[in-house]
Amino acid sequence: MRNVFKKDGERSGFTISETTKGFKIETWSVYSDEPNRTYYINYTDYFQPGFNGWQQAINEHGTTYADLLLRDIREGYIKPYRTITE
Repeated sequence: MRNVFKKDGERSGFTISETTKGFKIETWSVYSDEPNRTYYINYTDYFQPGFNGWQQAINEHGTTYADLLLRDIREGYIKPYRTITE
């Protein structure tokens, strides 16, 4: 497993790691209404093995590909094959 991107804030953050099947996304938050979760997803048409553009902004608001991946998982556009909630 290769750690490819980490975003830490004061109250929340996430880490994206590459696995043999896809990506592992670990989220954490200090807020009680937002539990820590780990998502496992397969590679997609866009997020292929070796993808390294996580920090690249995709719009004028500063949204990155890492933010887009996490949003797409949370909104159901990308379905994880495994989700762990702590």
